[in-house]
Amino acid sequence: MAEELSKTEKLVRILSAILGVAFIVVLILVKVANPDFKLGMLLFFIVLIVLLFVGINVGFHFWSKRSKLDRSQTSTKVAEKLPPAITLEQARELAKRAVENEYYADYIPNSGGETNELLGKTVKSYVYTYKSKGVYEDDTYVIVMNRHFPNETMNILINPKPRDIDRAKTLAASHPEDEPSVEITERKNPLLGTEEIITKTTRESKKEKEKKEDDL
Repeated sequence: MAEELSKTEKLVRILSAILGVAFIVVLILVKVANPDFKLGMLLFFIVLIVLLFVGINVGFHFWSKRSKLDRSQTSTKVAEKLPPAITLEQARELAKRAVENEYYADYIPNSGGETNELLGKTVKSYVYTYKSKGVYEDDTYVIVMNRHFPNETMNILINPKPRDIDRAKTLAASHPEDEPSVEITERKNPLLGTEEIITKTTRESKKEKEKKEDDL
């Protein structure tokens, strides 16, 4: 990707130079055709054009660096939070073998399309999708898995609708939430002879967990 960005940046610089020179040539032609066009005004517009296209190049350069940094941070976040993802070839082989058992008794050796998407809200993870027609059954199989947890998240869909595939991708990308804390409050009224039990379910925030760990 870095090489593509470098090529794009070079292309922007070349186009900027061509356009800048073209504008300057047009201004010079206007000056030659119109003697009343002051030299100072010509120089002013030339300097303005040079500054404009230099600004475009500088702006694009910093935008490219920022985009590269954002992708690097995203990749680092994925690497820190999740186990390493299996390779695409490994994911492909797992998908092919998914229906080779007594329950499905079918084969899907040839892919009818596959995707590899970075999905998730707080933590991004790579979700792989493999689509193929069965050999023995006239069914379309769609295999969805999280490449970081392929065995735990594998979904085998048969003739699914698009919304079913999207839902499977979402489930594969999501992570189990922390176990809730259950607070039980028991209230007794001896005068009325009544008993009330209140159950409150809460989830600890990250700061609260860190504070508890520090206290320990």
